[in-house]
Amino acid sequence: MATSFDPTTAIEHLSSISRRNPGAKHATPRLDDVTRLVHGELASVELWLKDAMARESSCSIAASDLIRAGGKRMRPSIVLLATRLVCGADIRSDQVLGFAAAVEMLHTATLLHDDVIDEAPLRRGKPTARMLWGNPVSVIGGDLLMVRALNVINALGKPFLDRMTVQTLQELVMGEVEQLERRGKLEMDIDTFERIAHRKTASLFVLGAVGGAFLAGASQPILDHLRQFACAAGLAFQLDDDLLDLCSTPEAIGKAVGQDLSTGSVTLPVSDVLNRDPALRIAISDHRSATPQEPLPPWICHRLLEIAHQPGVLDRCRNLVRSYGNRSLDALLELQPSTERRALETLVELLVWRSAGQHDVQDCKRELP
Repeated sequence: MATSFDPTTAIEHLSSISRRNPGAKHATPRLDDVTRLVHGELASVELWLKDAMARESSCSIAASDLIRAGGKRMRPSIVLLATRLVCGADIRSDQVLGFAAAVEMLHTATLLHDDVIDEAPLRRGKPTARMLWGNPVSVIGGDLLMVRALNVINALGKPFLDRMTVQTLQELVMGEVEQLERRGKLEMDIDTFERIAHRKTASLFVLGAVGGAFLAGASQPILDHLRQFACAAGLAFQLDDDLLDLCSTPEAIGKAVGQDLSTGSVTLPVSDVLNRDPALRIAISDHRSATPQEPLPPWICHRLLEIAHQPGVLDRCRNLVRSYGNRSLDALLELQPSTERRALETLVELLVWRSAGQHDVQDCKRELP
């Protein structure tokens, strides 16, 4: 149920988000804080995933291996938390668990496809399916996961979820199409980023949050608030991921740093870096014109990362992550306080913290009137 805006409640809420303790350091947000409430349900989701991916062919093995490699399980966690937020109880419904597993299968399918498109050698710190099995197996393995996810969702007998899933798949494909068409372009604006990120990333967040709440019988206002939360959280997650591609380490992100640019994808952070060094932009353009199939020379990648670490270069992107975080928290603030809502708030906090640091978690606040 939606609540009216109360400045006192908002202040208490924001204090809990920034974890203010006099004389103490701010605690680092952890994924465990998000998943603890649904730990038992997530274990059941893992069984669903295992059963859905019988290792009967090289294609199913490729898909199964990526699922078994783990991952954050952020999307099924969103499904389960959104469901519990509405019904306020432990969820053991086969419908909910199956839907959560299906959302994760859809996500894993996109990873298998993305790794082929990006020619990625690593995923989660291990060789990608395309490196182990080849591109055809990786592509068909992704297709297999999508088909099995659609079968699970269709078996629920919920036309609303059928329509929403098809719309989500359309968004995923159109996002990939636009990203492919932009290869070679060395500039990106915020509108373009938001459009692609909504399609490729936020759409699955929305499917999970709205679909989970729908299965629990949520009212339309609650569905609307969860849609807004998930959309903004998805944008924060994608931009955060783009920042980590420039600012993190291979050990932390499970892939090579600077992989986006090396595969031809210019993200919003990369665009901001190139705006600081027009000569570097020209060098990249000249290299691609002369040898379009060759990877960028090491000196260009090194220079790009060097600029990215200079003070202030990526401030606009970090501010945007905080802005998306604020928007996501605003939507959650319209819902009744609960441990499930707090877990979703912690998820937003984690997304802001990952690339920006604890001081930015403190800044992820709603502007009070």
